[in-house]
Amino acid sequence: MATKSELKSSVVVVGSLEFPDEKVMIVNCPSTETDDRAVPVGVNFVMYQIPRGMDVHVAYPIYEALKNAVQMKYIQKKDGIESFEAPQYSHSARPA
Repeated sequence: MATKSELKSSVVVVGSLEFPDEKVMIVNCPSTETDDRAVPVGVNFVMYQIPRGMDVHVAYPIYEALKNAVQMKYIQKKDGIESFEAPQYSHSARPA
């Protein structure tokens, strides 16, 4: 099995076999001090693992699922509690 440093020098592609005709995005999900596990993304009942801390080529439907993964957050205000959606996983993306 390749080490994380070996993976950084190679191209990691997620979902190209399942979505051969879709455009590709380059996604980077940064590692945090408390979490360096791969980011799980599900599309059409298939789970994909996006490694953290490196550029990963992903098929567009997988990127859309990552982008749409949100969690509800709550803030206490003077007049009550306010809720809002925040990204489940921080990431940056650009076209390949």
